[in-house]
Amino acid sequence: MIINAAILEDNILFANQLKNLILIWADKNSHNFNIDVFHSAENLISGNTKYTYYDVIFMDIQLQPDVPSAITGMDIAKKLRLSGFDNDIIFITSYQEYVFEGYNVNAFNFLLKPIQTDKLYPVLNSLIEKYSDKQYVFKNRQSIVSIPYANIITITSNLHEINIMTSNDTYTDRSSLETIADTLPKSFVRCHKTCIVNLSHITKIEKNIIFLSNKKLQTIGRKYLTTLKNSYLTYIMGGGI
Repeated sequence: MIINAAILEDNILFANQLKNLILIWADKNSHNFNIDVFHSAENLISGNTKYTYYDVIFMDIQLQPDVPSAITGMDIAKKLRLSGFDNDIIFITSYQEYVFEGYNVNAFNFLLKPIQTDKLYPVLNSLIEKYSDKQYVFKNRQSIVSIPYANIITITSNLHEINIMTSNDTYTDRSSLETIADTLPKSFVRCHKTCIVNLSHITKIEKNIIFLSNKKLQTIGRKYLTTLKNSYLTYIMGGGI
């Protein structure tokens, strides 16, 4: 799984230590963290930085603690929330009393300094569990592939493999439809013994033919026709299943 992360920490040594701990954990657990480090709030929220790109921001609460009027990480978090940033924020602090204030900005979690791996790693595990719900992740030879569920159009079986079709590419995973069916979001529905379709990529159904968002067609198996049409009707009428 790929997670895009930022660290906002004015202490350069501590920022690098945290980055290294995250990367060591990610490597051991076959995850991929892209991490950018910012040493000032101005650099993170400047016009040149697309902070909405980040899935999670590790944010020190006390930036420049020796400057009484300095902006705090809590101030930055409030600005990010007001600007529409709704991804995760994990606060870093030396003071436990800030924990309750973090609820006002919907913080994902808190880490107390100095960072201990027995505290950091469970937080990272929880983060991965959350984002696993949004992506299909598998190992492909020597690489790890992560595909947002929203981008998947169909998943078809081919002997002992499945082909995952998106708008731009088709990926192959050594698995089966039966193995993955129960792990997929509810918008994925079986339409044929060899195919699962993402309802959000159906543009039209005519008789037993599905018209897909990428202009391709998919046949509906007879035994799946009624269930699929009912699921699609529920989806488009209710904005989801």
